[in-house]
Amino acid sequence: MKRFILTVLIFCVGISAWAETKVHLKSGRTLDGTLLEQTDQYIKIRWLGMDLTYWLDDIEKIVLEDGTVLKPEPKPHAGGTGVVDEEVPAAAAQEDAAERMALLGCPAKVDSISIPHAKVAGRIHGQECKLEQASIQGNLLKLVEGNPLLPRNAVYFILFTEEDDDSLENKVIRVDPGNPSIMNPRIQLYWRSEGDKFPREREVSEGYVLYLKFGTPYGVSLPGEVFLCVPTEDGKTLIKGTFTAEIQ
Repeated sequence: MKRFILTVLIFCVGISAWAETKVHLKSGRTLDGTLLEQTDQYIKIRWLGMDLTYWLDDIEKIVLEDGTVLKPEPKPHAGGTGVVDEEVPAAAAQEDAAERMALLGCPAKVDSISIPHAKVAGRIHGQECKLEQASIQGNLLKLVEGNPLLPRNAVYFILFTEEDDDSLENKVIRVDPGNPSIMNPRIQLYWRSEGDKFPREREVSEGYVLYLKFGTPYGVSLPGEVFLCVPTEDGKTLIKGTFTAEIQ
């Protein structure tokens, strides 16, 4: 797969960690955040209190706090020929990903799932959870158990919508295995094992199965239903059910 690096300037001068940064994605979306880390393959920023990682080939440009504009440029193949690796055909990649997900206990396709008419519950990293509280602020959906400021368990969905259609009303989001897209939601998992005073966390940007459907808002509420399966080595994440999110 193609990977990009920023122009030589970024590595000669470098971007200061914790610098305020505006990231323009190729999808047309713009994120204002704090730069935490940079490499020759990705950057990590803090956005709305969450740490997000973006491959450089997903980025159109980066605008620093002083107005400096940095743009990606192709990185030559490791052999120095400038030829990029051939990508696996999409159909074959999707089939392989579906098989891996099935072996790890997640459905191979969203079409095969069922969602109970009950509040969202299940497991996060193997820990039982009941995510009975829901809120939505902009394109950030939070499903929480316990104190929202310091949850026992929680799942955050960072939703990406087309620039000319940012409404979530009656929107359906589905992510099948082997179908990566920069428009797929980024997911933040929070959970506590026995004895933990603070929740552990993990960010997921690929390798999951998701069905998320929103209904019609009424007052300050937005109903919906969700199915999420994320295979992990230390316990599968599987949540499903319905929610009514408070619009904040």
